[in-house]
Amino acid sequence: MKLLENQHAFGPAYPAPSVPTNSFWFRPKLYWQGPTWVNINWLIIEGLKQYGFKKHAEALTESTLEMVKKSGCYEYFDPLTGEPAGAANFSWTAALVIDLLKSAKSSR
Repeated sequence: MKLLENQHAFGPAYPAPSVPTNSFWFRPKLYWQGPTWVNINWLIIEGLKQYGFKKHAEALTESTLEMVKKSGCYEYFDPLTGEPAGAANFSWTAALVIDLLKSAKSSR
């Protein structure tokens, strides 16, 4: 948990980057070398909920939904700006957003 709470590594405006932002290898728009992916966030959110980190899961859900609302259902996103990248109208992003919305609604 400490690692995810590190603002210098995983605290951009639209987490969670696939590579820590303070890494030499971080490239915000290079495939799997920095972008934020909704499918990875969904897995992190599910893990956080399973292990009792409800507030962390809610925060990541909120930022993920905000990113998609701002930019649309793209394959991946720049974690610093939320700018979309990759394929547009990406089905796994759409499907997981529906699941996140359903889950968020049921937890209220």
